[in-house]
Amino acid sequence: VRLNKTWKVFPFHLFPILKYAFIDTNYNLVKSLQVLIPCQIIYLLFQVIPNTNYGRKKMKTMKPNIIILLQCLILMPIVSLLLTFFITICGGPLKKFKDTFYLSCHINTISLPMGYTLINCNFKQVNLKKYYIIVLLGTWLGCFVIPLDWDREWQIWPTSLVVGAYIAGIIAYGLGIYI
Repeated sequence: VRLNKTWKVFPFHLFPILKYAFIDTNYNLVKSLQVLIPCQIIYLLFQVIPNTNYGRKKMKTMKPNIIILLQCLILMPIVSLLLTFFITICGGPLKKFKDTFYLSCHINTISLPMGYTLINCNFKQVNLKKYYIIVLLGTWLGCFVIPLDWDREWQIWPTSLVVGAYIAGIIAYGLGIYI
């Protein structure tokens, strides 16, 4: 299973949501998540699925499967909760557990196309974990700006991590097909 090397899989929709984090002084994780989820579903249905190849010989693509999409959407909060515990174990603040959960929801929503592809392949060997690893690495790199100056709105937990996840999502889906 692999994505076609084409500009059609580039996540153009993440730029306006990322811009919202820099422009709005009252950045809200929930509002941006409410915008991100439908955008990622549209991105999955119209950009990722038509440009995903299942198999080497036939190079065939599959049509969107709504049941698998619903399974992904049902699994997202469960996986987000597990990721929240992982982030907390790695040093996330316990006092801001709710914000950490929203961070996990952002990470999982950005990774929704790869979750769909994984479930669609019946969990067979899929070479798509690099996308999720890049998003997690970008989130981790977003931590480096937190100790610089706590007086800035964009350095409050977990805004810089969400921005890192968005930038990493753009890199993962835009350049990950060439890695």
